[in-house]
Amino acid sequence: MAKGRITAAQLEAWVAAGRVPQLLAASLSEQIERIARLKREEHQVKRAIERHNESDALAMRLLEVPGIGPLGASALSAELDAGAKSFANGRQYAACKGIAPRLSGTGGKVRPSAISKRCDPYVRTLLIHGARSVITHQRRAKRLSPWLRALLERRPLNVAVVALANKMARIAWALAAHGRSYQQNYGAQAA
Repeated sequence: MAKGRITAAQLEAWVAAGRVPQLLAASLSEQIERIARLKREEHQVKRAIERHNESDALAMRLLEVPGIGPLGASALSAELDAGAKSFANGRQYAACKGIAPRLSGTGGKVRPSAISKRCDPYVRTLLIHGARSVITHQRRAKRLSPWLRALLERRPLNVAVVALANKMARIAWALAAHGRSYQQNYGAQAA
């Protein structure tokens, strides 16, 4: 068997064709059934989250933001639906999620360091993975925004990913706090 990822269908075909020893075939058949059951359960949970998002106005607005998928929209909606007004601005919300740099310094010189990683890691993880996905897909399509292109030219990839995740958190807060829909380049239009 070659190294790398193989699918359950490939395993099933090998078992059916008799390409594996009999003792291993029984074990593999159990594993294939277990994988199939988990995939069915995953599909059911995914569909339940999508149905929930369809009935939630804030979640539907959050789904328009690049990098925020069904899981992120439902988690952010649950947090921000009632609690968006408890933050004065989007920067406070992003700092609460642990996506803002920790500031330290003496003698009047403040230096940003690594992100603080405070609060709930679930939403932070979803935002960071969503940001990484946006950068990957926009790089492949050669459609990077000017802000993101300039950031990637002067900073490492992971720093740019966290910066984009911070921006996504601020956008999510603004959509929840002001009841607006997502508009690409909103800040550029207002300036």
